[in-house]
Amino acid sequence: MAVGIALNTVANLVFLFHDQNLHPIPSPAWSDLPYLLSDAAFIVGVAIMTQSSFGRGHASVRLDGAVAGLSIGAAAALLWFEPVLRVSGRPLQVAVGMAYPLCDLVLLVLLIAGLAPQRYRPTWSTGCLMAGVAWFVLGDIVFLNQTAANTYVPGTPLEATWAIAIFLMGVAAWAPNVRRDQLSEERREHARRGSDVAPTGIGLVPVCFGILSLAVLVVSLFKHTSAVASGLAIGALAVVIIRMALTLREVRHASENFRDARTDVLTGMHNRRAFLERLEAQLGTVAEDHLVGVMLVDLDGFKEVNDSLGHHNGDELLRVVAKRFDSKLDNRGSIARLGGDEFATSCFIGSVDTLIAIAHELAATLADPISLEGVAVRVGASIGVSISPNDGVTHSDLLRTADVAMYEAKRAHSVVCSYHVEHDLNSRDRLTLIDDLRTAIETRTLTLHYQPTLELRSATIRGVEALVRWQHPTRGLLYPDDFIPIAERVGLIPQLTQAVLELAVAQAASLDHAGHHLQMSVNISRYDLIDEHLPNYVDKLLETYGVAHNQITLEITETCLSEEPDRVTEHIHQLRERGIRISIDDFGVGYSSMSQLLELPIDELKIDKSFVLALQTDHRAEAIIRSTIELGRALNLSIIAEGAECAENLNQLRRLGADIAQGYHIAKPLTPEQLDDYLAQPTHHYGLLPEPVLTHIPSVSTWINEPQEDTATTH
Repeated sequence: MAVGIALNTVANLVFLFHDQNLHPIPSPAWSDLPYLLSDAAFIVGVAIMTQSSFGRGHASVRLDGAVAGLSIGAAAALLWFEPVLRVSGRPLQVAVGMAYPLCDLVLLVLLIAGLAPQRYRPTWSTGCLMAGVAWFVLGDIVFLNQTAANTYVPGTPLEATWAIAIFLMGVAAWAPNVRRDQLSEERREHARRGSDVAPTGIGLVPVCFGILSLAVLVVSLFKHTSAVASGLAIGALAVVIIRMALTLREVRHASENFRDARTDVLTGMHNRRAFLERLEAQLGTVAEDHLVGVMLVDLDGFKEVNDSLGHHNGDELLRVVAKRFDSKLDNRGSIARLGGDEFATSCFIGSVDTLIAIAHELAATLADPISLEGVAVRVGASIGVSISPNDGVTHSDLLRTADVAMYEAKRAHSVVCSYHVEHDLNSRDRLTLIDDLRTAIETRTLTLHYQPTLELRSATIRGVEALVRWQHPTRGLLYPDDFIPIAERVGLIPQLTQAVLELAVAQAASLDHAGHHLQMSVNISRYDLIDEHLPNYVDKLLETYGVAHNQITLEITETCLSEEPDRVTEHIHQLRERGIRISIDDFGVGYSSMSQLLELPIDELKIDKSFVLALQTDHRAEAIIRSTIELGRALNLSIIAEGAECAENLNQLRRLGADIAQGYHIAKPLTPEQLDDYLAQPTHHYGLLPEPVLTHIPSVSTWINEPQEDTATTH
């Protein structure tokens, strides 16, 4: 385009300083050569621009310029060929004179045809470019008419049309392409949907110019005008026929591509693209008294069949399952295979119960075995269901929530599960919460509350347990159940534990400086026990804050011991060798082997609070606590009982021989400031009754076999 404007400028200079000084002005003149080369450069530039900026159109669209050029040439020859020839008597002058408006009109038609993929909607830039070309057309047609009438005079307002045209083409290079960007987005969406069908109105250009050529041909036959006009008209009609044939082939090919792009090759059912398009259409047409339901089906046991019998049998299994699902759905919906062993369907429903009933029907179709090479196999299904608008208003939201429900069905070993927000660990709110948690861990803005533990024999505070809390900026104070599962899911537990350890060790150092030498207990998870860096990290922390190793107790649960026992045992030994105390938390509710108590260097057993809370109502709880205390004594372990909620429990724990107690009756979890105030009080009254220290704890079997007093009297 820049080359075209430069050539046009050169032609103007040649005409100004050379051609117009000749008398008469020659036709064609020397300036006509750069003028025509300028038009050729414009045509090439527009062709390149429409391909690169608007996207490649169909091959048939590229013939629109030829159709328009031949048709306009035929009309121009009909109107001006004979008059110009009579005035000049030279065919070359006629050809040159007619070339200008023909090139301009071809240029304009190329722009319009190039906009076909954009539904003929120009941007500000292309609009200015088309206006500039239109001014060229206007000036050249007026010039041709004046030449035919032998009335052309240089220096008239006619020359302004070409100056305006060049000016508008310059504006086109500067004007914003806002509309084009919007349409490019529409085109990408169009491509995402896989629509290859020719745009609406794509045949407008060849039809209009074909009619024009036909009219020129009819007039030429009856008036016996120049054979040039008839030849150009016949050529235009021939190109129109070729163009229409190409269009029909493209539409047929596009229809086949459209169908293939939405069909699953393996099962012949709809694929993911077709499912999403159908779901989106249903969401746009659903009646007010209906809902749109989505079911996502994942086969259980498919991988075992695939691995045992081979992929070809796995493919056959998928085909059989797809046919069973399709026949069961009938006209209520269509099954689609999303990929692998996942199927999905959507349908209009009146209530969620209807959708769940349909899901159970689909699962029931898998009850009968499937024969694969003489082997009868069965697979199950986990089905997640979601409904619009409760679980999502877009097709992507509904599919995602159905996926969450499906995985919950797998986790719960349930055939069908509907979507619930509490199961969704990947919702937008959860993603925001994960990012906030990551920031809180990195910046150490978590807070710890400390619950004191009471030594029962001396009735003095023996230590504190660090309990993590999170003061969220918008959600308020969050407890571990609100964010620990999220941290586990995204792998933040080791970082969280390190943050808690640092805060707890810092608090232990602060307590030491205040004269309170207390034991600091911190819970760690199974992820921490297999972390080979944990012992060294604890070493560095204690060295940094000047806290003794034996002042720290790490509490682990029984379930932590069952995963990767070799690594766990090695790391526990490393921690214990450094002097760090190890406590088994929630003892009695896990399923670990008793032999682990012999193999591991354990310091404490912490009786789960469920047994302590049941002391007043269930004599079996007292038997369990008594036997645990006897076991601890035999292994030389300290016994801590948590859940002391009243004075009666506290006294009974001391009577049974527990060493330390923890619970709300002693103190609730306290902030660091509250803990300082609590420790500053001279005395605390816990309701402990004077009782002699037991010198002998009867065995469990003896205690059970002895006649018991009436329960009410004992209490």
